[in-house]
Amino acid sequence: MAFILGTATNQGWVNFREQEITVAPKLVFAHHLNNPTELDKLQRRGENGRKLSFLPKDPIPFSGYAANSYGNGQYQLLIQFSQGKTLSAMGWHLNGDPNGSKVKNGMGFILETDDPQVGFFHEDGFEITYKRKGDNGKLYRQCFLDSSHISYHAKDS
Repeated sequence: MAFILGTATNQGWVNFREQEITVAPKLVFAHHLNNPTELDKLQRRGENGRKLSFLPKDPIPFSGYAANSYGNGQYQLLIQFSQGKTLSAMGWHLNGDPNGSKVKNGMGFILETDDPQVGFFHEDGFEITYKRKGDNGKLYRQCFLDSSHISYHAKDS
């Protein structure tokens, strides 16, 4: 590819010279949909309710795709991050069928276990509530509001 370099004046081009410049585009596939980073490598930093995801030793919040996979290579969970926030997510069972993990435009739920009631609720890309089972098997939620924890426990009947 040839470029013409010079300076324009009212009298035309001066210092005209033609120079061959090789342009090699840098193709970056790291953290791309077809080459996501391992989800377990990401670090969560910040206060509860405002935690962002980062690569280790990187001061810039993570943007790109991250995934967990089963031993057979099937994705278990695929998350798209934008500036450290969860933008979208989708999860699958071992056989490839979708599970209950789904985040769209920063809103939704991500399963933590095979139990469809245990996981993280997201809003605006942040984890705002964690729903899980206690030792007694009853569900409760741990909410992250203004960096504080508020737990809602199921009543014993």
